[in-house]
Amino acid sequence: MNASEFAIFGAMFAFGALIYFIPTMVATVRRHPQQTAIFWLNFFAGWTFLGWVGALVWALVQPMRTVVMASPIAQSNTPAIQRYTAEMAAKDIGDLADILAKGLITGPEFEAKKAELLAKV
Repeated sequence: MNASEFAIFGAMFAFGALIYFIPTMVATVRRHPQQTAIFWLNFFAGWTFLGWVGALVWALVQPMRTVVMASPIAQSNTPAIQRYTAEMAAKDIGDLADILAKGLITGPEFEAKKAELLAKV
């Protein structure tokens, strides 16, 4: 192998590595929170077309972000703590009765929760 063949081989190898690690580069540029895992998937399974495409899709998918919103109670002029009233208890007991009618809870569970709600009033 002469010098020109070696240079051509080196350039082809560098170009192949660049193409091979596109999913990792995309994840890094997009600052994906799972970029390390994407790298390892790309490294170990990127030689299969499915592994390479899987790593690329994973790198391109925007992860779900948690959005923190201000509480409406904090924005209003009403006090943050509201007293549990008999009307609230009646509504909650009605909701429990609906759940009991659907068969999702048993009679003793209904009675225990009802006593707990009435004790709050």
